[in-house]
Amino acid sequence: MAAERLLWVDAIRVAAAQTIVLHHLSIYGPVGDTLRTLLPGLIGWLDDHGRLAVQVFLVMGGWLCFRSLNWAEPLGLRRVGRSIARRWARLFLPFYAALGLVLLASVPGQAWLGGAAWVPGLPDLKTTLAHLFGLFDYLGIEALSAGAWYVAIDFQLHAITLALAWLVSRFASDARGRRTWFLVAVVGLAATSLLWVNRFPNLDFQPVYFFGSFALGMVAGGFSEQASPDYRLAALVLIALTAIALLVDWRIRIALALAVMLAIAAALRGLGAAFDSAFRAYASVTPRPAERWLIFLSDSAYALFLVHFAVCIVANAVFVRFTDGGPITAAIFFVAAWLCSLPIAAALHRAVERPLSMRRGFDERPGAG
Repeated sequence: MAAERLLWVDAIRVAAAQTIVLHHLSIYGPVGDTLRTLLPGLIGWLDDHGRLAVQVFLVMGGWLCFRSLNWAEPLGLRRVGRSIARRWARLFLPFYAALGLVLLASVPGQAWLGGAAWVPGLPDLKTTLAHLFGLFDYLGIEALSAGAWYVAIDFQLHAITLALAWLVSRFASDARGRRTWFLVAVVGLAATSLLWVNRFPNLDFQPVYFFGSFALGMVAGGFSEQASPDYRLAALVLIALTAIALLVDWRIRIALALAVMLAIAAALRGLGAAFDSAFRAYASVTPRPAERWLIFLSDSAYALFLVHFAVCIVANAVFVRFTDGGPITAAIFFVAAWLCSLPIAAALHRAVERPLSMRRGFDERPGAG
């Protein structure tokens, strides 16, 4: 019997994805700039704090990544290679399709927005290759899409995690030893991230910069009732390290990552089940299929993350070219761009993501982290 869907996970994914979309709509183009005159508090908050929602994806991604690891057998290079290839396909194939939409949107964007710097132009060969392999930040190349950096970082974080799991499999002979030494390696690398690398914003193109948040997700399961002593100890040690890191250098992004980790821990201790029961009870008495909509928005969250930038470009271009440019019109275009992104994301999910997920072995859901 299939396990019942965790609706609390879906709710977190949906909230984070929608926040990222609203953040980008607020910072890119004249629609957000004009709307700021009408709603300065809201747009200012989205501008300053909306980007923090990515910490939710990082922590959730770490938790889901750890859940997918199997310690029963040593992790060989062939399994590592297959897992990395699967993750690459799930992340990058939808990303390539979304980049095609961005380049199409940039045609009216360049024409009607006066060559705005944030609207990408036709890429040259170097830029194209850099995006194919996710190396644009390492090569100092401007990304073609607002979400491109996360695609590369997510892939690199999973690759590092698999490399650590493979490494400990070389000298640990049993499942318990492999898991314990893996947790030691995770906590050690997380300490390097939290106490050193993450304190330098110029290193934010490196996966280790984000590994502290990712690791907090990996140890979140240490507070479940079934957690082993080594898993629980790793969680407590990493919480203490995070607290020390925040005392040394306060960073709201790390504080939020810790809060998300604790929220997952609370959900695993019963709050998640309580939320799911309450939501299903609510959905059963409402005329609209609330549970189905939540699952739909969750499943297409990664696609939404990828496609909304193209919609943002078109919305701003049409706003400048065909409207009076007033704040009320800007509000209409802001909401319209947000809502129009949803069916386009659903189309990308159905055309690219879902076929991949139906293939054998393609069982990870990107964007959860």
